[in-house]
Amino acid sequence: RSKEKNGKYIAKIVKTQRFDDDFVYPVKYRAIAPNKSNLNTDWIDAGVRCPFKVKAAILTYKQEDKPTCPKKVVTKATFPTTAPGEVRFRFKSESGDFSDWFKAKAKLKDDKYVARYRGTTTYDRSFSTTMTAVAAGPPSVKSLPATIDVKCGVRGNKR
Repeated sequence: RSKEKNGKYIAKIVKTQRFDDDFVYPVKYRAIAPNKSNLNTDWIDAGVRCPFKVKAAILTYKQEDKPTCPKKVVTKATFPTTAPGEVRFRFKSESGDFSDWFKAKAKLKDDKYVARYRGTTTYDRSFSTTMTAVAAGPPSVKSLPATIDVKCGVRGNKR
């Protein structure tokens, strides 16, 4: 900052945030004081915020690599958002049944806001089903279907 004789601060504001989609993100500006190098700058949060919206939903499953049960299956749900906030979501099976509600907090990650959920479940039997993650709306956003295919081999060779 540069101080005038009358006590006011003078600074040049340079926009430093790049927009790559239609959503408005929080904007930070860099104030460069006159006659100072870029090393002496202040970052100012301009407070430009957009309404919180979930842009997409991504659901993946990864199961433990072993031939017998019980098997652990890791569920990952990712929700890119327009601002920080909380995403409420649930899982929907191919038969139309819904799970309980879950919550994930959207945080800044590589200049984007993303809410992430990771859960682990242990299964004792073989089964296969297709699930989607559905974020609460309006409007509600759902992921592409993801298939869980748990196969349990024989525990031992009994003859």
